[in-house]
Amino acid sequence: MSTPTTTSSSRRKHGRTKSGIPDEPVILQGWVARESNVVDKLLNRRYAALYPHAFVTYRRDTDDAPSKVWPISAGTSVSKVQAQQYNLRHKHTSTLMAVARGRYDQVEMWGFTVTWQSYQPGGDTLKLAFDTQQQAGEWHAAFQEAIGKQAMRTVARTDSDRSVGSSFRDEAPSPQSIEPRRAAFEAPQGGEPQEEAAAPRRAAAPTDGGARAAPGGAAGGGGASARRSRAWASVLHVNGVAVYVEEQDADGEGGAIMVSAIVRAPPTDVFKNLVQLRKSEGLGVLMGARVLEKIDANTQIITQQWKPVGAIGGLCAPREVVLLRTWRQDSDDGTFIVLYQSVEHRAVPRSRGRGWYAPVRVEVQAAGFTVSPLMSKYVKLAGGEESHESLVTLVLKADMGGLLSEQSAFGKAAGPLGSAAMRAVLEPVVTSVVLLRDKVEQDRFVVRPLSMSAGEEAAEEPTERVARPRLQRTTTMLAYRKEPLLAAQKHAAEAAVAAATPRPSIPHAAPGLPAAAEALAEPAAAASAEEALDTAAANAWAVGGTCDPKYWECPGDAGFKLRGASYLTDKKKSPAGPPMFELVAVDLLQLEDHMFNVCRYLPSVRQSPAPFLFCVQLMVPCVPPISLVATWAAPTPVAGKTPEELVAEYEQKTKGPAPDSVRAFFMGLTEFLEGDGKEADARRNKKFKLIPNIPKGSWIIRQSVGTTPVILGQKLTTKYARGPNYFEVDVDISSSSVAASVTNLVAGATKSLTVDLGVLLEGQTPQTLPEQLLGTIRLNAIDLKSAAYLDEATGRVFKAGTM
Repeated sequence: MSTPTTTSSSRRKHGRTKSGIPDEPVILQGWVARESNVVDKLLNRRYAALYPHAFVTYRRDTDDAPSKVWPISAGTSVSKVQAQQYNLRHKHTSTLMAVARGRYDQVEMWGFTVTWQSYQPGGDTLKLAFDTQQQAGEWHAAFQEAIGKQAMRTVARTDSDRSVGSSFRDEAPSPQSIEPRRAAFEAPQGGEPQEEAAAPRRAAAPTDGGARAAPGGAAGGGGASARRSRAWASVLHVNGVAVYVEEQDADGEGGAIMVSAIVRAPPTDVFKNLVQLRKSEGLGVLMGARVLEKIDANTQIITQQWKPVGAIGGLCAPREVVLLRTWRQDSDDGTFIVLYQSVEHRAVPRSRGRGWYAPVRVEVQAAGFTVSPLMSKYVKLAGGEESHESLVTLVLKADMGGLLSEQSAFGKAAGPLGSAAMRAVLEPVVTSVVLLRDKVEQDRFVVRPLSMSAGEEAAEEPTERVARPRLQRTTTMLAYRKEPLLAAQKHAAEAAVAAATPRPSIPHAAPGLPAAAEALAEPAAAASAEEALDTAAANAWAVGGTCDPKYWECPGDAGFKLRGASYLTDKKKSPAGPPMFELVAVDLLQLEDHMFNVCRYLPSVRQSPAPFLFCVQLMVPCVPPISLVATWAAPTPVAGKTPEELVAEYEQKTKGPAPDSVRAFFMGLTEFLEGDGKEADARRNKKFKLIPNIPKGSWIIRQSVGTTPVILGQKLTTKYARGPNYFEVDVDISSSSVAASVTNLVAGATKSLTVDLGVLLEGQTPQTLPEQLLGTIRLNAIDLKSAAYLDEATGRVFKAGTM
């Protein structure tokens, strides 16, 4: 079997990915059986290869590219080899058919479990099984060999790091090294400037009330649909800095704390002191944390212990945190945002001793610093170009663990003693903000005193953002048709359901079904015309999309700003116009494995009445795998036409001259759709852009996602597919560990979020400017458990709960 290769970047990933395999010698390869992601103890045969850096599996031993890749690290572990009863799926049978029709054999095999330590509690597991104990032992030993090599390399790197000493000033990032709005993704060469090259960052989700805790424009919400703001009460003062506690609802929402202080120093100086690299713990909770691992320029894993203070604090065990810390700078107002969430790391295991003074792990559900500059008018009054003052605010929601845990009987029943103990634990957190303020302010002077006692008053209440504009439901090309394409799609769905119920017996096909049956006969699993007709009838309900319409809608321009006509010279953006294409269907799918070109199975695409569809699949990294497919329709055939032909048709239909934005859009679209192969895809990777926004949701999630346009193909595995009536863009979010972390964060709170997404093609030349939205989508409190199941083998789509 030929061994594919990949770039070294694939070896730095911390999550499962399909993006490639290491360029290194193989330790062991051969056939294995791995447990299905969907059904426990149901095994699938896969050809596998184990490398020092990764374990990969192939669907067939002749495949050049693997279907799955798992990285190997020092934190990976394997269980003991044991004999168990398994259900081995028959060859060429899907998981669904194996379960539904009993197409599996009950066999006794020898197996073990591999656990990949990730940034989620419990890690990621994979169960492998083998025909003989000898085979299982060989693979078990090979895994231990690979893990041992990674452990030795980790020790070598740690020893090397310890041998290099550096001063406080050397370790602090310089102003030039702070990359505004740079997160998981980087801009392409000659493409998006730094301010637009950002991406979501991982952070935990506090309560919606926490969204009101952010200073100076960091709070979101607004509008008639926003929730009622929970009240904040001052409960503690430390050196003149107030601690506010958020009102807690009956269902447990709320309960965050907020600390805010004014610092007489520029935001850049405050930020450098807050996130500087430290190889040992220093003063101040969070700001004095030790760095365990540097993931990239904007992401670190940190740890720290602190001791509660006072007489009550002497009776409390030390508190310990292990956090993923990530940061960015808001391009609109210059606010720095630093976000934290509890993670697991092999360097700081949970169980390291017993007794009263053994460290207790604090579970930080959500935490974030904002470092906000003065408003521009006050900067001008001071006669400067940079804000000389900063407002530092910490919002924290955490379970303090041990007897103080929210779940413990003591924490619920201790009364005043519990309150005093909690304050003893929280006071070092407040002191951390005071120390940060004093340290930054003292650094401005030639001679620096060892300590200062002067304090500042608590920050004023956060300001509201301007309410979002009302929804615009029109599209630029709506004038092409009297009836919206969305209505035509709904009519097609109604007709398909009516034709399928009741359905005449085979061989007499139901009215309206032969074309669908013929289309669905292409997948290899549809072995006969009868099965194709069965599939078409069963899938009739999904012609309008598998996602319930109550979860999605088109938000029009969604308040986005795009590159203007003169952006290449003045860098100015303008409010977006209505999107060019119309949102007609959304599919929410549960899969056994993520797949590219999923639209070839979707009834909403295959039986759509629209002349041309543009589909975007977002592969959500969760178990079982989930895919969200948004489909936008054009009222006229687009593929194969020149920009001049499309503009002429537009002017004929609208009976007027085409605006510059429409001409630029057709120029960019035809360039994007033209060609196939690696060169064409590389060109597309530099142009396909997504704009995210969360108009309704917790403050931490909104800040972690942001609103900065992202060129997806530059950091995520992005593939393209072309069908008879559609063009598909597939984005594998799992190919970036940080993007996957943020997506997992959002996926865990979708029921309380409103998410807006805009897709467009970046304008990089005067001929493709100003930019124009291709399409937008709003997801309202979507329930991921409502995802339909797509059986790849048969092409059938099953409603949630009907399998």
